[in-house]
Amino acid sequence: MHRWFAVLTILALAAPAPAHFIWIVPGKVPVTAQMVFSDELGPDANVPITKIAQTEVFVRIAGKPVEFKKTEEKDHYHIVARPSPLPPVEFGAVCKYGVLSKKGDPYLLMYYAKATVGGAWKEGKPAKGWDKLPLEILEDKAWTFHVLFHGKTVADVELTAIVPGEQDPRVLKRHDDGTFHLGAIPAVAGMIGLRAKYIEKKAGEVDGKKYAEIRHYSTWTFASGEKGKIVPAGAAPPAKPDPAATKLLADARAARAVWNNFPGFTSDLEVNVNGKIAKGRIDVASGGKLSLKLDTDDATRDWTRRTIASLVGHRLPGTDLDTPCAFLDNVELHPSGRAIRVLNDELHSSYRIRDRQIIEVNRVTKDVRFTITVLENTWTKEKQYLPVSYLVNTWDLKTNALVNSVAHHNAWTRIGAFDLPTTVRVVHAKSGELDNRLITFSNHQLIK
Repeated sequence: MHRWFAVLTILALAAPAPAHFIWIVPGKVPVTAQMVFSDELGPDANVPITKIAQTEVFVRIAGKPVEFKKTEEKDHYHIVARPSPLPPVEFGAVCKYGVLSKKGDPYLLMYYAKATVGGAWKEGKPAKGWDKLPLEILEDKAWTFHVLFHGKTVADVELTAIVPGEQDPRVLKRHDDGTFHLGAIPAVAGMIGLRAKYIEKKAGEVDGKKYAEIRHYSTWTFASGEKGKIVPAGAAPPAKPDPAATKLLADARAARAVWNNFPGFTSDLEVNVNGKIAKGRIDVASGGKLSLKLDTDDATRDWTRRTIASLVGHRLPGTDLDTPCAFLDNVELHPSGRAIRVLNDELHSSYRIRDRQIIEVNRVTKDVRFTITVLENTWTKEKQYLPVSYLVNTWDLKTNALVNSVAHHNAWTRIGAFDLPTTVRVVHAKSGELDNRLITFSNHQLIK
């Protein structure tokens, strides 16, 4: 982002970047963790880690202190418990950031952070609070939490959650008993980050700077859970099918455009791969079987066949059986629609649905997870929707690094009772390169 005025640069250096907090994120090895200063569960390369150099770190196991080593890295602090205790291990941190003044009275900013590795429950009971953390998030039972300030429940607390597979943090509702419930969790391996905010109406002075109140922020990070790996502090309750969520997906599937009583079609083809053009012909049988003739190399021919086969397969009628689903959260105004997940699905499928349209699809395979985001649909003569533009992003399951991003754009023409493709454009970004491909269909003929 460009900075328009020099004074903004000075202010940015004097205060933490907006929405930055201290997080302790468990590492791949159970006795290690990273301490970051970021708005997400990962380092922010644009913010010097030395901003939180004054942070006090401590580690414990079974309530007893454990020795550790803290090393300053480029964008985080690396923490290793020594001598390598067995999980569960808890990492904690306290940081008196200092007195700040932004659009109002000056305030003292305090950060607290905690990470749990290997679970915090023992014999069905949650771990006790940590006296070193004045503001702390604790778990009452599976996915139900409360926030304590100096060991007591306080009313004016905000709690948000970063959940794997979800772009925006969840704002959790405080119930009358003072607890917060996280809700259903996507079946995606990763870290959950909870963040609590409490404002203490207490004036004081630090290093000659007066303040009118103290703003306390506390975070807690733990794994969302995966069989055979680190488990969270409590197990997620099994989700039950929700008739409303199940109907939402069924209605969206019913609204998609399909080729009913499809006779098949033939078309001339032109395939343009980064300026190299090949011409040929495609025959699509009524059941979707393809016969492709294309004067090009095997790799381009295989890609063309796969791309057209996918397009055709999505237009053929599928099963009408209801798929048991549950809502992922209570967010009803998300730009991409209501989030639901399919129960008992080996690909951990979840969707976002808006106006009877599937806008987002999330799935997990052995090594990667991917999201299909529909940017534009068009409506057919029968008031069913056809995809025009969509984006496929793929992430590495272990590192969460973006593997590639593929943009698709389709154009359609009406031939008889069917909407057939005229162009398919695919732009593939990966490993520092951009691959542009265009398939053009012409001289369509329905098979009689």
